[in-house]
Amino acid sequence: DRPGVLGEIGYALGAHGVSIASVLQVEADEDARTAEIVLTTHIAAGAELEAALDAISASDVVEEICNVIAMAG
Repeated sequence: DRPGVLGEIGYALGAHGVSIASVLQVEADEDARTAEIVLTTHIAAGAELEAALDAISASDVVEEICNVIAMAG
């Protein structure tokens, strides 16, 4: 929960051709050191999304990716 995290996540997605459709940051306790972010992307190729997720996972700004749910358009 610090400035710039969403920017780094957005950069990783964009660098792999994945576009963000919506973002929701779940309200955290005041003393929490992390924040939960829920992202929805526009339709993306599986390989591009996997590459973006790998980059995000390797980043030092993300503790973990809890779920990835593929949705049919």
